[in-house]
Amino acid sequence: MSKPEFCKEMIERILDIKVTALTQFGSEQQYSGTYASHGIRLDVAAEDESNVYDIEFQSVQFPNLPKRMRFYQGTFDIDSLAHNRSYENLRETWIVFICSFDLFGLNESGYKVRMSLDSLDDMPVAEKYDDGTHKIFINLEACDKIKDKQNKVKDIIFFIVQKFGSAKVMLKPGVKGSGIIAGGSVRSVVE
Repeated sequence: MSKPEFCKEMIERILDIKVTALTQFGSEQQYSGTYASHGIRLDVAAEDESNVYDIEFQSVQFPNLPKRMRFYQGTFDIDSLAHNRSYENLRETWIVFICSFDLFGLNESGYKVRMSLDSLDDMPVAEKYDDGTHKIFINLEACDKIKDKQNKVKDIIFFIVQKFGSAKVMLKPGVKGSGIIAGGSVRSVVE
């Protein structure tokens, strides 16, 4: 995904929010903490005035994806809060894993993860807990179940994943400047 305009539109469609002009954008962006800590490489990272967005494409079901999402969240928070700044300055973060499989096996089109107060899920006080994080898993196997009156999300999903006979093709962003990395019939279609 090399065009910020496409990234902005994709974020708006998937999250159903309005995004101001992106101030930062990149694919295959590297984040590394201290020399001894684990780093991350983001498929698509973007920022606007008050939000940080990360879109990850998952074609293989690795173990511990929820913990990986947690680690990404922590990395964003550490990276965005300067020394002696108030926690109020932490920006909203949106982490989206677009998966070609159903991580939770419930045949839902998407899963929004939220934190809540234990045993108070149905109480009004539970809504007061808002840490500014948004974590979403999209299940491409059930994308036909997406409730989307204008087909805004389905159009994006249709672009990302296609089935041809027994093959499933997933388009992912490559390293900037690498061009199209594909072979055979996929390359000729994408070009």
